Amino acid sequence: MSLPYFPMFPADFDADTGHLSLAEDGAYNRLLRLQWRAPGCKLPSDMEWIFRKAKAVTEEDQRIIETIIAEFFTRKGGKIFSARLLKEYIKSDVAHSKRVAAGSKGGSAKSRKTKETSPSNATALPKQPEPEPEPEPEVSNGGGGSAREAENSAETSDDLIWAILHALGFDRGQTIPKYWMGADAPLIVSRWVHDLGLTPDEVCHVARQNAIQHGAPANGPKILTSHMQDYAAAKTAPPLAPIAGAPARASPAKRQPTASEILARIAAEDAAAEAEKRKAALQ
Repeated sequence: MSLPYFPMFPADFDADTGHLSLAEDGAYNRLLRLQWRAPGCKLPSDMEWIFRKAKAVTEEDQRIIETIIAEFFTRKGGKIFSARLLKEYIKSDVAHSKRVAAGSKGGSAKSRKTKETSPSNATALPKQPEPEPEPEPEVSNGGGGSAREAENSAETSDDLIWAILHALGFDRGQTIPKYWMGADAPLIVSRWVHDLGLTPDEVCHVARQNAIQHGAPANGPKILTSHMQDYAAAKTAPPLAPIAGAPARASPAKRQPTASEILARIAAEDAAAEAEKRKAALQ
């Protein structure tokens, strides 16, 4: 899905690009527009294709395109993309999918009610972009915080969800499962950080390793909670210490595996699964 528009933040853009010439600024904007319309919001790592699509005919135009890509874009997996624009693409895709799902539910209920009271149904108008809501005043929530602080927390959780979806490969054109767009998804992922003490990088790592182990990404955050808890327990497990007065041949105390041991076990399981796949393919 590609929306016909993307968000632009003039202050941020000017802060990052104030040193560019008029031609370089124009080239940067053209590349952003090309990326937004490209499948998965990523350009192919093919400079001839980019030159052609960007109308960079002269050597000077092509030099400018190469300069802008080198400074502002990322090359990875045979693709070229602006990480910031890709982030906005995923966020917009998730928000749009939520509105579509909510509209479908609400529209179905309203349609049933209308059918009971009216002999005809109106024809749906073409989809239009929804206006941004007006900012709400800050109101104390009784716990020393404010509505603005709650909103900032929600935005942080949305960013983490985007990062997880990116780690799981859902920015490559796949349909995002509905459970990742549920109202409780931001709360669940925020607890992994605030309650379990995991970093966003660790959260993404556990989600990615889980997808590798099971051959498919998790279809929602709830299914990953137990894996996040196991990783957090291993991460915070204290080192073993000898027990005073214990016999020399006492059985070792049971302990939680360390994070390194969990990762090693996951890697071994992945290797074994891959070997089984190769063996099955040869039979």
